[in-house]
Amino acid sequence: MDELTRAARLIDDIWGEQRIVTPALLRALATHGNPVIGAFHGDDLVGAQMGFLGMEEGRTILHSHITGVARGLVHRGLGLELKRAQRDWCLGHGID
Repeated sequence: MDELTRAARLIDDIWGEQRIVTPALLRALATHGNPVIGAFHGDDLVGAQMGFLGMEEGRTILHSHITGVARGLVHRGLGLELKRAQRDWCLGHGID
């Protein structure tokens, strides 16, 4: 874990920002088969969720990394709907 912590700090130092995800990372994840799910109200993006695939004991799993809802729209069930969409995505891809 110490090496991973140092690597994350190095990357943050190189890019000069500390972010959980970047647009480039989301694109790479989505392009290569990982779920990146958005919730929209009209044309406005009001929630987002992303996870990445992994392996555990020889089976494919999904690590649900982050789910977020726009301020002012929390506690309205939107996060739950994003998680349900993620579950549906998993079941549609054979991940239980």
